[in-house]
Amino acid sequence: MNFMLVGRGRGEAVSVPQPKPPQPRAAAGSFRLQAPAGRWLGVAGVLGLMCLAPGHLPAAAESAPPEALRLQRTWMPKANPSSFAVGFASGANFCFDPVRGNLIYAWQGDYLDLRPTVDGKNPGEPVLQGRIFHEDLTASGFRTGSQNAAPVIRFRGYRVQKDVPEFQYEVDGILVRETIRPGPGGVGLIRQFRIDTPDRAVSYQVRNAQGVSIDSGPAKWTDGRLLIPGNASVQFSVPVRP
Repeated sequence: MNFMLVGRGRGEAVSVPQPKPPQPRAAAGSFRLQAPAGRWLGVAGVLGLMCLAPGHLPAAAESAPPEALRLQRTWMPKANPSSFAVGFASGANFCFDPVRGNLIYAWQGDYLDLRPTVDGKNPGEPVLQGRIFHEDLTASGFRTGSQNAAPVIRFRGYRVQKDVPEFQYEVDGILVRETIRPGPGGVGLIRQFRIDTPDRAVSYQVRNAQGVSIDSGPAKWTDGRLLIPGNASVQFSVPVRP
């Protein structure tokens, strides 16, 4: 299905998809939810899964072929509703919170056990199958003014290309494109950001600047922050290591 997303703060409106012929059900053990390559998806693309009646989720929903990207939009621990749980074949997994505009934690292991989300009358949170190696429960590291002022985040949508998810969101009205992929040798993750600034500067704060690379554009380090000048196009990468 192809959906276009229009962000409106926490509320999101999507256009109604065109009906398509019914698709065959996935065989047991092969369940996964993934955006069609190169297409943007919004909330409606995943509401069908989230609204399933108890017991309608395949018994093997927490498993997927090891070569497949696993992506669910669901309830996650310490996250806002409809956050993303993404798992790579390397065993690196992460939770992206669209309200915060941030990768809030990452873990190494066997993705999620989703059965608690549909078991019984009071569904619970999925269970992480592995060890958390990164956690940052704050909002996006981008700032357009004071470092102490919380940014205004507006989630715009996401897509998957070649098993790599890309998230689009605005920070104080400035569009950010972020892709997240496995790190070298499948260890950890690499977050890559692309941003086009208007006539004002933007900064990005990271916990650990080691390994951060400026891939293109006039960004530079200033007082422990990556400073991106106004009227610039910048791409930079941030490793997330165990």
